[in-house]
Amino acid sequence: MESRAIKIASRESALAMVQAHFIRDLIGGEIVGVTSEGDINLQSPLYSMPGVGIFVKQLEIELLSGRADLAAHCLKDMPTSTTEGLVIAAILPFNTSRGDVAVLKPGITNLESLPNNSIIGTSSLRRQASLAYKYQNKDFRFQNIRGNLNTRIKKLESGEYDCIILAAAGIARLNLQNTLNIEILDEKEYLYAPGQAALALECRENDHELIKYLKTFECQETRLRCLAERAFMKDLEGGCKLPIGVYTEVNGGILTLVGQVWHTTQPLTVFDSVSGDILTAEELGKQLSEKVKSQGGLEILSGIVHK
Repeated sequence: MESRAIKIASRESALAMVQAHFIRDLIGGEIVGVTSEGDINLQSPLYSMPGVGIFVKQLEIELLSGRADLAAHCLKDMPTSTTEGLVIAAILPFNTSRGDVAVLKPGITNLESLPNNSIIGTSSLRRQASLAYKYQNKDFRFQNIRGNLNTRIKKLESGEYDCIILAAAGIARLNLQNTLNIEILDEKEYLYAPGQAALALECRENDHELIKYLKTFECQETRLRCLAERAFMKDLEGGCKLPIGVYTEVNGGILTLVGQVWHTTQPLTVFDSVSGDILTAEELGKQLSEKVKSQGGLEILSGIVHK
């Protein structure tokens, strides 16, 4: 947009900056580095930290104050309710795998070959519960791991963990896929977080000129897939901290949404799916939520929600 220099607010981690530079190269502008609450507290598990949007709030403050025009977010980190005065103007097309990878210590080929009682590093209840359910015979020990992606990899290499679980998108965007011992986890078997791998562009809702410009970079299919995923999560009264996983695909205008919830201390899960016209994405998310609720999914999550 030649008429103005767009100020893009971004977290300052290596991954966030790679994503911000990708967006800057796409739309123009300059990057404003911001430190979020989630970047300051690197000790507490993400799921135990109070509130929502811990990686998002400070960037939104920059927007509302006028110090930035646009915030670059991982959609996965954003609450399902938009902050007053702001709008997600565009969601960019997916350009990486959406699932997770297991980064393994040398000599281990996959999760199945990990010894019993292996230590797995993850700050995600979804990843922890999913793996504990799938590998009940392994008695894996899950330990919190925080810090940026490179810091987590260094902790694995130092021997603190036998394996760590990371988003495939982060590995790809930092071009690390050929430097690590990884197992790519099947997205249909190991469901990902709602909105995972999607880049969202947020701005002030009254900045009509910028919204119109950003819309030219929007991918409608990506937005509708994420809309279904986030509607499913929202209707379950959940957020990105809870053990809720999804998978979506589109064929011939038909959207298939798969959803799953897990108990964190017992081998309990609910798994189901719905399909329908992609233009009814939000309704499909709500339908799947009702199906999961009818099978006890809300009861599985309720003890976690109210802890």
